[in-house]
Amino acid sequence: MPVGVRVGDVNLGLFSLNGSRVWDRLELSAGGSGADWQLERGLYQLGDYQVTASGRVTTRRDWPVDLHVQATLPPPSGDRWLVDLNLTGSVRDLRVSGQSSGYLDAALEGEVAPLDTSLPVRLRITSKQFRAMDSVPDTLVLKNWFVTADGSLASGFQTRGEATLPGSEGRSRFLCQAKSTPNPPPA
Repeated sequence: MPVGVRVGDVNLGLFSLNGSRVWDRLELSAGGSGADWQLERGLYQLGDYQVTASGRVTTRRDWPVDLHVQATLPPPSGDRWLVDLNLTGSVRDLRVSGQSSGYLDAALEGEVAPLDTSLPVRLRITSKQFRAMDSVPDTLVLKNWFVTADGSLASGFQTRGEATLPGSEGRSRFLCQAKSTPNPPPA
């Protein structure tokens, strides 16, 4: 006998644990039956951070997902920063694609394995232009740039970036590479 479950409107206010705020607001509206679930709306808010999600999850095999996630972040400069993402694939191998707008106008794409304890990630961010702060002069505005990160929490992350700087006497190419490694446990 198939059974359907409908979670109407769950609205939770401020929640703290051991004196630390966990969320200011949490909302959920979802439903499904069997292994098929539809997230109509999920919302998490803590201070100036807000994340909303909607989409589909199937709770069988590798748990296929097709989610739309939107995050509003406090920008270091300017008045808004919105990250709009699509998460597809499965909870074992998640593909991420989307856009950032406002403070950072950029395209994002990547892959992550969230159930792997080492959390392997491959991410690429590309943009036509980025001014980190309003006070940055035009000669230091990054043009036609990208940054990549590839690695895991266990092995560290290899990052690479490339951009063009207008400069005061002509364009300059800017390259950077770095490797972050996890701290070894204390002996």
